[in-house]
Amino acid sequence: MPVPRSAKDVSSNDIECDNLFSKEDPEKLFVDLREIGHGNFGAVYYARNSQTN
Repeated sequence: MPVPRSAKDVSSNDIECDNLFSKEDPEKLFVDLREIGHGNFGAVYYARNSQTN
């Protein structure tokens, strides 16, 4: 199990990347959410953004 990092060990790149991802529930952000494929590297989903629809 990885050892947790302290706040002062976080680089600016981690913070920039963190801002790219939403913490909200995907089922609230998207409509028509469904898995369309699955393979060795994970799953592929189809979804429509409910706010920009």
